[in-house]
Amino acid sequence: MFEHALFPTLLTEFEYPEKDAFKESFYQNIFKYMSPEGYSSEFTGHVNIHHEPAFEPFFKFATDSVKQYIARLHLDPNLFEYNVVKTWMNITKNRMTPMHNHADAHMSFTYYINIPKEFSKPIRFFNYHTRHEPFPGCIKFNEPSKWDEFNSYTWQIEPQEGRLFVFPANLTHDTVGHEEAKEPGCFTPEDMDQMRVCLACDILLTYKNKAAKPLGVQPVSNWRIF
Repeated sequence: MFEHALFPTLLTEFEYPEKDAFKESFYQNIFKYMSPEGYSSEFTGHVNIHHEPAFEPFFKFATDSVKQYIARLHLDPNLFEYNVVKTWMNITKNRMTPMHNHADAHMSFTYYINIPKEFSKPIRFFNYHTRHEPFPGCIKFNEPSKWDEFNSYTWQIEPQEGRLFVFPANLTHDTVGHEEAKEPGCFTPEDMDQMRVCLACDILLTYKNKAAKPLGVQPVSNWRIF
C-alpha cells in the first residue's frame, strides 16, 4: 500500500543561540511591562514588548525564523514586510491557556524563556475543523490502536527553554493545565524564575511593494485613515 500525506500543516521549531543572554536581558527589562500587581498579558494591555530596544536582536531572530517558514512554503520571503503587531507574555504555573487562535493576524510565534521542570506543560494544536475521515466522529468514538498524523485531532509538543515555534496564526491551540488555577504576581527575577514564562507574538504580512494581486495585504504606505 502507498500512502500520501495530503495537506499537512507546517509548524517550525527553532533554537535561539543567544537564549541565556536573552533570558538575563529579559529579566532586567521586562518589569516595566507589568502591572503594579505583578501581572502582564493581553488582558493587562502589555502588548508592546517588541518595542523594548534591548530585545531587538531577539525579534530580528524571530522574524528571520518566520521568513524561513515562508521560504519552506517555496515562496520568496522578500515579497513581504513582517509587521510585528502584538507581543505579550503568558506567565503561569498550573493555569491552563484555553483553546484559541490568533486569526486576526497571519503568523504567530511562541518563545519559551523559562520552564521549571515541575511546571513543564505541552502546547497542544487542534485539527477539528479540517478533519477528513469516513464520517464525523468516526475516529474519535472508535478508539484507534495508535494515534498518528493521519488520525489525530490534536498534536502536542513539550516546549524547551530557548525554543521558538512558528505557525499560522489561525491554527487553534491551547496549553494543558488547570482552568481555575490562580497564579501569583511576579515582582522580581527570582519570582519569575519560578514560573513558566512564554512570549507570544502576532505578525501581519504586507507586500513590500504595491501588488496587482487580489489577495494579500497591500503595503502600509498604500493605506489611508479616514
